[in-house]
This record gives sequence, C-alpha cells and structure tokens, in this order.
Amino acid sequence: LINIKDYFWFKQGVSLSIPDSAKPGLFARMRRLVNSDNTLAMVLAAVGLAAFANMYEFLCTAGFPMVFTRILTLNELSPTAYYLYLLFYNVIYIVPLLLIVIVFATTLGAKKLQERQGKILKLLSGMMMLCLGLTLLLEPNWLNNAGIAIILLAVALLATYLTTILERRLISRYSAK
Repeated sequence: LINIKDYFWFKQGVSLSIPDSAKPGLFARMRRLVNSDNTLAMVLAAVGLAAFANMYEFLCTAGFPMVFTRILTLNELSPTAYYLYLLFYNVIYIVPLLLIVIVFATTLGAKKLQERQGKILKLLSGMMMLCLGLTLLLEPNWLNNAGIAIILLAVALLATYLTTILERRLISRYSAK
C-alpha cells in the first residue's frame, strides 16, 4: 500500500524511497567505488551489495525455498533425485530472476530512471503485493495454481496501466481548464 500511495503522493509521508538528503552521500560513495583502481574494494563492494540484496530478497521469499527443501527432505529422495529437484527449482525460480536482472541491466544500462518511471514501478510493485496479499487473505489455495499467479500478475499490470492512463487523462482535462 505504501508503494501505491507513493505513486499518487510521491515522497510525502511514509515512503520506502531513499530520502533526497541521503542520496548525495550515497552517490558519492558509489562514484568513488566505481572510479577506484582498487579491484579488491570493488569486488568486496559487489559481494556486500549482493549479500544485502539477497538478505532483502530472503525476507520476501524465504518461505518457498524453505518449504520446498523441507518437502524434498521429508520424502527421503535419493541424492540424484534430490539434486535433480533442486536443479528444476533453480530453472523455474532462479533463472527467470537472473534473466530479469540481465534484461534490466542491458536495456537500462547507466540510464537514470525518471521520476515518472520510478512512480510507475512503485505503483506496479504495490499492485502486485496488493493482489498477492488479498489472495493470501481471501483464497490462499489459489496460489497453488500457476495459472492464478499469472492472472494476478496480469491484473496488477492492467491495474497499473489503467491507473496511469486515467491519471494522465484527468491531469490533462483539469490542467487545460
């Protein structure tokens, strides 16, 4: 809900955005690191960033991997079957995440997101979390169906698209008067 709020009232009230006051120091440290000739510092920073990102992601997605590996253990599979299931998990779960990161890194490159793009991403992530949260509250069994998960993603995308279109039309209508 905070991310949806941020779309309409960007950086007002409670927000998960980096405060503007913290950005200069953060960017200065990043520039120093990127421009550094110290390879060890760059490697350590990359490892630290990866560890931090993984910890954040772990908080959001820890349940599924833990349940999955626990189910594998409880079924007393042979080592070959166990590792094949883990490989299957990586192909289904990890590889798509990696592809998303690669696509964003190559298409966006060093481009800076404009405020509007950032607001739309916040709206989309908020809509996705809202859809998942409502599903967990109202019909948690629906999440056992991959088709439902795809429908939830489509609903979040559609809601985001319609919200941005409606906002644009309202702004153009009322700013013209």
